[in-house]
Amino acid sequence: AENRKELIMARLANYDPSSVSVDSGRLVFKRNCSMCHTIENAGGQIGPQLSGIGTWGPVALTQKILDPNSSISDAFRTYNITLNNGKTLSGLFRRNEGAVEVFADFSGQEFSIPKSDIKEKIPSKYTLMPDNFRNTIAKRDFDALMKYLLSQKEK
Repeated sequence: AENRKELIMARLANYDPSSVSVDSGRLVFKRNCSMCHTIENAGGQIGPQLSGIGTWGPVALTQKILDPNSSISDAFRTYNITLNNGKTLSGLFRRNEGAVEVFADFSGQEFSIPKSDIKEKIPSKYTLMPDNFRNTIAKRDFDALMKYLLSQKEK
């Protein structure tokens, strides 16, 4: 946790929006985020819709990108499900439909489980959002992504 806080502070201190463009950030978003998140009516439906995310500011965005498990909204909590037959599944709870519960897997595909087949459903400590961007996203890509996300204000 301490290393993540240091990394977050370092990324914020070294954030240089003048070295990147909003368009390059849009490309970083499309490559890394759009499979789950929607901006401007384009993208996936598994994660939160991000139009207007720019109002969060750089500190909150950096924390969410580099330490996504630090605070998980109940609306986006993943569940580990054990079925009566011993099979285990993991997914994001979407809704109840009568005698079944509907979840979404890591690719966003929905699947249904009869409630009577569920032995145990435990909320996970982890979000579906990858927890490795702090290790994999280059500084230039991070700066571009931040510039793009910060440009997203409600219209």
